[in-house]
Amino acid sequence: MNAVIRDGDYSLDGIPVGDTKITVVTIDPATAGGGGGGGPEKNEAGANPDAQPVAPKKAKGPSNYVSIPARYQDPAHSGLSLTVKAGPQTYNVELKP
Repeated sequence: MNAVIRDGDYSLDGIPVGDTKITVVTIDPATAGGGGGGGPEKNEAGANPDAQPVAPKKAKGPSNYVSIPARYQDPAHSGLSLTVKAGPQTYNVELKP
């Protein structure tokens, strides 16, 4: 399952209740070619095989792209997790350099 993050806001629906590991992938629109999908190879650490990063369309002019450490792409090393509960829930993803 994936979400597109714009200006720091994101939303997901249909996440199963229970413990989940979180990954974050960022794609530079200047080098993404405007296509969708692709992204990092899936690993044996529990990455959802159906999840594909979504690449934004190729940017024209200044970019707001922010590179993040590669460890956040791997659920075994991201250090991000959440116990999903029924109903609306807020989770602020904190990324550290």
